[in-house]
Amino acid sequence: MDEMQKKRVLVADDDEVWSRVLSLKLENAGFSVSVAHDGLQALDTLGKEKFDLMVLDLIMPNATGFDVLTQLRARGDKTPVFVSSSLSQEEDRKRALDLGATGFFVKQDAGINSLIATVKKMLDV
Repeated sequence: MDEMQKKRVLVADDDEVWSRVLSLKLENAGFSVSVAHDGLQALDTLGKEKFDLMVLDLIMPNATGFDVLTQLRARGDKTPVFVSSSLSQEEDRKRALDLGATGFFVKQDAGINSLIATVKKMLDV
């Protein structure tokens, strides 16, 4: 698959080790990946570029994942957002989904390969 056909994924997570590992795994699975390390950078990147999916952490500096979801939907951005968080409370999951997240993944509950498989399924790859 050439670069023009690759599905584009934005990873928005302030954990540099996690985002690096996730990026490499996604690239190895055939995706084109960009990374944002805080909420404002994620919003800025999504304002300038088109992505097929964003993997979004909830706890980040400058703007939380909840803030990012709220602002994206307020400006009419319909990019699918899959939340990948350390927060495992049901109310956090419900809040993220209510704000327009497509799915929710608790980092500690499942391996990174499970997340990759979910992204592939969501993007029909």
